[in-house]
Formats: sequence, structure tokens, C-alpha cells
Amino acid sequence: MNVNGERLKAHIEALAKIGADPEGGVTRYCFTPEYEEAALLISGWMRDAGLTPRRDAAGNLIGRKEGTDPSRKAIAIGSHFDTVKRAGQFDGCFGVLGAIEIVQTLAENGVEMKWPLEVPCFVEEEGTRFGAGLLGSKAFAGKIDGNYLRKTKDLEGKPIADTYVQYGYDPDRIVEARRSPDELEAYFEMHIEQASVLDTYGEQLGIVEGIAGYVWLKAVFEGRADHAGATPMDLRNDAIIPASMMVPQAEKIALDMGKPLVITVGRMLISPGNINVVPGRVEMYFDIRDLSMDRVREAQSRRARGVLRDAYRAGERSGHVRRAARHRGGHRGLRLAQGGVRGPRGPRRRDTDGS
Repeated sequence: MNVNGERLKAHIEALAKIGADPEGGVTRYCFTPEYEEAALLISGWMRDAGLTPRRDAAGNLIGRKEGTDPSRKAIAIGSHFDTVKRAGQFDGCFGVLGAIEIVQTLAENGVEMKWPLEVPCFVEEEGTRFGAGLLGSKAFAGKIDGNYLRKTKDLEGKPIADTYVQYGYDPDRIVEARRSPDELEAYFEMHIEQASVLDTYGEQLGIVEGIAGYVWLKAVFEGRADHAGATPMDLRNDAIIPASMMVPQAEKIALDMGKPLVITVGRMLISPGNINVVPGRVEMYFDIRDLSMDRVREAQSRRARGVLRDAYRAGERSGHVRRAARHRGGHRGLRLAQGGVRGPRGPRRRDTDGS
């Protein structure tokens, strides 16, 4: 028994047209007209497969087909169809549309399951709309309530609860989206690999060993903005000198600690950001991940802070920081932002050692 690959491909390509970005990729944030259009399209495909679609109190789209044995718990196969900016067409969507294709293939071949089948599509998985990733699955697991929606603000400073009201949802009823473990027999999710490991080793399929825990850290370098032409090198207090030295140092931590730990410097904000001005301030954002949170914490608290200090000292040794400090009142130094950075999947980490 084989799925209909051409049909699955057609569904993926049709969904990718909703939110298609003129510059390439797909941009489809949750609770937007594009997202709601996609939900309607997917709901139709669910009905074609014999599933009954509904939206729960969190906004999750869930399709269900009853089994022949009412006493059985449901088997869920799902994912999400919200995206990051200019995403690929397979991320999340393959898990949703592949699950629908499985249900439809079973029906077309006359296979009746004892277990109910569900296809949950979790809202705001990516965290790009509200900066609060896994929102739908957190509600599904009973981890959030109306107060969370009121206290948590989106990227524009607006409470998430306001958007829920705008789209016809009662924030206080989000607790009704909770599903008891007694209702589900198992949960499966198909996902593309977001790297090149399988391709590199010539494998078509991999089994997930675990889910990486991670933290996001913010490092701030403060120097002094000066004219790029008029300020001699020995009088500069250039914030980017020690900041740039952090990148190879971060890589060294990951290589020293070994796989599967990874560290990424994914964002750097340079101020004032003009080509003809010496940088006066640099913000750097670090993503640290591993299957073991103990190793994440080790990289963060023991080694990461040491690297921050090493980078600053390297900046001093380069001459720019030291001479500028002597002539112009001092480099204000390097500090980790208090509270770290809240990531969509990561906990808030508080750094108070004065690094």
C-alpha cells in the first residue's frame, strides 16, 4: 500500500502559494489572513480524507476520524503550517499534509482502524507572530492559560490576548484546548531534516533521538562612535573589535565540548550602523543547543562567560581598547544582558555574575 505521491506533491505546492514571498519562500504567520486562508484549504483536504476538522480554543486546527473501537485512545499525526519569514515549503507543512495523505490512503484502500485518527495542526509553532513559540502545543498540553496570553506580548508590544479576541477567541477559554494523556495513544510527527546530515551520509530517513534544549544569550559591547576618517586608530574605542573575536571563540567552545553541542552567533546589531562611523555599540545574540540541558548550562555558565572575558581581553591586547581607554576615559566593557533572551522554545536564563 503506497500513498499518492503526486497528490501529496500537489497539496504541498498549492499550500506554498498562500503567503508566497516575491523574494522567494513562504511567509505565513499565524492569525493573519494568509494563515486563515491556509486553514480553510487544509480543512477541505481533511474532509476529502474522511476527517472532521475543527478549531480548538487555542486556534489549533484538528482533524479527526473515529475508529471502530470507541474504547481506544486516538493516534495523532501532525505538525504545523505557520512559517518563519521566507520559509521553505516543506517545514511543518509536510508533517500536516503527509498525515492527511496517510489517512486518505488508508480510506481508499478500505483499511478501518480500531483507533481514532487525529491530525493536529499546532498554531504559532514557530514563534514568529508572537515571539512565543509552541503556543498551540503548550495549550494542547495544558501549560498556559488566559493570564499567559494577557501577560505575554507580541513583537510589537501588543498582548497576545488582544489578537485572540480580534480573531474571535476568548483568551480565558484557552484552557479548554488541553488534552488529557488518557485521550491519546501516541503522537507521531514527520518532518524534513533542516540540515544536510541525511544527504551527506546517503540516508533517506532518520529517527529523532531527542529534542534539543537551548538558551539564547545576549552580549553587549559598548565603545564610542567616532568619525571613521578623522579618528586615528590608536584613539578609537571600537566596539566591534572585541565583539568580532567572540565568533571564533564561540566556535571553539562547541568544538571542545563536542557533538551534539552547537553554538550559533545568529544576530549582530551594530550601532550606529553607518559605513563611515566607528561602531559605538554591538549587540550579539548566541544560540546554544544540546540534547542535554546540563551541557547547555555548562556552555552557558562556565565556558561561555569565560569566552566573553577572553574576547574582551583580546580586544584590550589588540591595542584599540587599551589606548582608547587611556586617552578618552575608558571602554565601558562587555556585559551579558540581565535575564538573557526569551526564545520560542528556550527558558529565560538570568545572568547575575557581572560578566
